[in-house]
Amino acid sequence: MSGNSYKLRVEGMDCAACALKIENAIQRLPGVTDIEVSFTTGTLVQLRERAGERRSPHLRKDQGP
Repeated sequence: MSGNSYKLRVEGMDCAACALKIENAIQRLPGVTDIEVSFTTGTLVQLRERAGERRSPHLRKDQGP
């Protein structure tokens, strides 16, 4: 699949249902072709449709180490 992908850390998920809710909401954003949210690892991987497209302004890049 061509395009950009972003791996982000997600804090505050309490259960797998939280991960599914986040996944469903982000999937509806324009330009998002695939999203994977993992409750166990606390991560989100977002794939974008076009390489030149900017990522959602609602998602911050991981600031961790």
